[in-house]
Amino acid sequence: MSKYTEQSWLYKAFVECYLRYSNNLMMIRKHYVVGLENLPQLGERFFIVSNHQNAANDPINIAFSLPRDRRIGFMTRADAFNLNSSFSKLIRWLGLVPVFRAGWEGAEALEKNNDSFDEISTKINDGMPIVVFPEGTHAQGHYLLPLSTGTARMAFHVAEQNGWKEDIKILPVAHHYEDYFNVQHDFLLTIGQPISLKPYYEEYQSKPYTVLRRVKKQMCEQIQQMMLDEGETDYEVKDFLRTSLLNESTRRGRSVALPERLAIDKKFIASLIQSPNYSEIIPLAKQMKDTEDRLGIDDSDTLYADSSTAVQTLKLAGSAIIDLILLPLWIISLWPNLLCYRIPLLLLKTDIMFVNTFRFILNVLVLYPLFALITTAVIGFNANWTIALIYLAFYPSITLFSWYEWLHIRQTIRRFRVLTHGTEIASLKALREKIGKMLSQIAA
Repeated sequence: MSKYTEQSWLYKAFVECYLRYSNNLMMIRKHYVVGLENLPQLGERFFIVSNHQNAANDPINIAFSLPRDRRIGFMTRADAFNLNSSFSKLIRWLGLVPVFRAGWEGAEALEKNNDSFDEISTKINDGMPIVVFPEGTHAQGHYLLPLSTGTARMAFHVAEQNGWKEDIKILPVAHHYEDYFNVQHDFLLTIGQPISLKPYYEEYQSKPYTVLRRVKKQMCEQIQQMMLDEGETDYEVKDFLRTSLLNESTRRGRSVALPERLAIDKKFIASLIQSPNYSEIIPLAKQMKDTEDRLGIDDSDTLYADSSTAVQTLKLAGSAIIDLILLPLWIISLWPNLLCYRIPLLLLKTDIMFVNTFRFILNVLVLYPLFALITTAVIGFNANWTIALIYLAFYPSITLFSWYEWLHIRQTIRRFRVLTHGTEIASLKALREKIGKMLSQIAA
C-alpha cells in the first residue's frame, strides 16, 4: 500500500472527522453517489475529470462522496497558494497541486506547470488519483463550458514517465447540487465509465493532437450526459422554469431522491429547449420570474394559495404562533451563526459562485472554532464550566436549529405575501398554465 492510500491519524482526524463532519453539518444534508461500481480499484492509476460549478465546494464534495479509503489529490488554481504560507502548506498536505494559467499568472508562469506535472505523475504512479476540472474555471450555473485537452496531455505525460507500461485511465464524473447558494442541501455525484488510454499509446506517438481531441470528446460526451446542462443562453429564465411548479421535480420536492429529481430536471429542460414555442415561452417566463422576485416568493409558495382564504389564514396563524414561541431561542441561537453566515457574503466582492466556498472554508477553519472557544470561555468564567461544556456539546445542534428556524420564518413571511397579493398570485397561475400548455405541444 502506498503512502497516499495509507492515511495518518492526523489526516483522518482533520479531514475524515473534522472537515467531513463540518461539511455534512453545515453544507450538505445528504450525499448521493451513482455508478460507484465504475470506480477503479485501489492501486489503479487514474485521473478524475468533472464539471465545475461551485468553486472549492466541488472538490470537497467529490472527495466526501467517494469511499473513505480513497485519498485523492486535486489540481487547483495557483493563486490559492499565495494567500499565506501556512494555508499553502495546509492545502499541499491535503493533496492540492497548483496549476498556472496564462490569463491569471501570465504566459511566463506556464513553465511552472512542468513541475506540477512531475508532481502529479509521482502521485498518480504512487496510488493517488488526481481530480481535474478541464473547463479551467467554474461555470456560473448548470451548464458545461468548453473543455481543454490539458487533462489528456497530463495523463499521457504520466504514461510516458512510467515507460508506457501501465494503463492510465481517465474517469469522467459529474456532480449536481440541489442548491448552490444555501446550506443543508443535497449533492449528487455520478461516476461514468473509465476511459483507458493504453489503446491510444501507439497512435499518440505519431498523432498526439488527434488523440488528445478524441479523448477530450469522450470526456465531454460522458460528463454532459451525466450532468444537468441547461446551456448558457437564457440560463436564468430556463433555470427559473426548472424550479417552478411546471416541473414535476419541484412539485414532488424532497419526497423524491436527488438522482430521480435530476432525471426529471434533464427531461424538463430537454422538453423546454425542443419546444416549438420556446421563443414565446421565454418572455412569458421572464415576466413570471420578475413578478415573483418583486413579491419575494418562490413559485412553489403559490401552492399555498390553492386553499381558501380561511384555510390560508389559519395555516398562516399556526405558522406565526410557532415562530413566536421559538423566537427567544432563535435569537439566542443567532450567536454566532448569523455572523458565520453573513461575514462570507460581506467579503465576497464579485463571483457569487464563491459564496458557499467562503462559508465553508472561512467558517470551518476560522470562525466556528474561534467563536465556539470564545463563547465557551465566557460562559465558563462568568457562570460555570459545566454549562460551558454543555453549550459546546450542543453547539452543532444550535447551528442546525438556527438555520431551520430561519427557513420556517421565511416561509411564514412568504405565506403572508401570498395571502395579501391574491390578484398577482392569480395572474401568476394564469401565466403558468399558459406556459404549461405551450410546453405540452412538443413536436413528435
